[in-house]
Amino acid sequence: MSRRWLAWFCSAAAGAIWLIGCGVPRLRQPAEAKLAFIADERIFTAYAFVAVVTRPQELMKRAHQSRRSALRRELHRRLRRVTPAAVRRWKRFAKTTYFGHMSSYLTLVLRCGDPPGFDLQPSRLPKSELWLFQQLRGLPPQLKDFYQRMRIDKLWAGYRSTHLDLLPPDQRRQLSERISALERFITVEQRYRRYLIAPAFFYSVDAGIGLALDPDYLIVQDGDPFESDITVHEVIHAMVDPVVASWLDSASAQWLGDRVAAIRERAVIDGNYEAADRYLQECVVRSLSYYFFEQIEKRPRGDILRKVRQDEAGGLVMVGVFYRRLAEVNPRATAVLKILKQTFEREMHEPESMTD
Repeated sequence: MSRRWLAWFCSAAAGAIWLIGCGVPRLRQPAEAKLAFIADERIFTAYAFVAVVTRPQELMKRAHQSRRSALRRELHRRLRRVTPAAVRRWKRFAKTTYFGHMSSYLTLVLRCGDPPGFDLQPSRLPKSELWLFQQLRGLPPQLKDFYQRMRIDKLWAGYRSTHLDLLPPDQRRQLSERISALERFITVEQRYRRYLIAPAFFYSVDAGIGLALDPDYLIVQDGDPFESDITVHEVIHAMVDPVVASWLDSASAQWLGDRVAAIRERAVIDGNYEAADRYLQECVVRSLSYYFFEQIEKRPRGDILRKVRQDEAGGLVMVGVFYRRLAEVNPRATAVLKILKQTFEREMHEPESMTD
């Protein structure tokens, strides 16, 4: 996951964006499916802004690459018509506020009104997000300026349907069936009404961002949706992140933080997972996704074990601990998280994987 985030902010709690009675426009979304696909002009504008002021990532030989390349060429064609002073202003802002991931930008952008105004009322932000507004207070006016100078409305009109046509109907049904199977496989008390998928059409990387939009959950996918298992990964995050975060008290968080620091001395850990809560959530989610792929989707165990070893080599050593425990016990859906919590508690007292 889905790729992640400025500090720990965009865990499940961090993206909480209330949609009723707050003055923030609702996401445009269909109403019939558990898994829905949406196109949002604010998200499109934010990604276009980052694509212009930074160097976007791109992996070669991926589906839709030609369309993405054409879109970026059009962006840069429009950029030539913009005054150099405006471009310098955008880049200066991004240099001090954008740190390689879209989650913070998107959280604030989805609080804004529709383009071209991107209106935002700080008094209506929840207290937990005021610090984010203080850091990014200049983002709405920058996006408004960018939107108008680059004529993003014309660009959006030509590419909006592309966002919603990335997946044929039969593949959408297949993906919906996978999510339904996943919800039967992992039992949690809190479920979101729908999972909303918003492709971000400027990148081709296996990465995603999850934001809670109670009662729905939004997954913005930086890469080609449906080419990988990123949707499953992000849905598991939505399901289990709040539960896993509750496992940590001050003592266990300190213990895990010390262990992660020790692991960093011999392995490079993605900076998104250095905080104790994010580290634990990511290890749990990956172990559950691998166990789901093996048990429900009947993928070869050898392929799963290779992924587990890759994660362990990358410092996510508890992925292997959790996965092997699930494979050993083969718990019922109602007991999956209970077994993982017990395994985590055992690791604190008899660590097998996280030694100094």
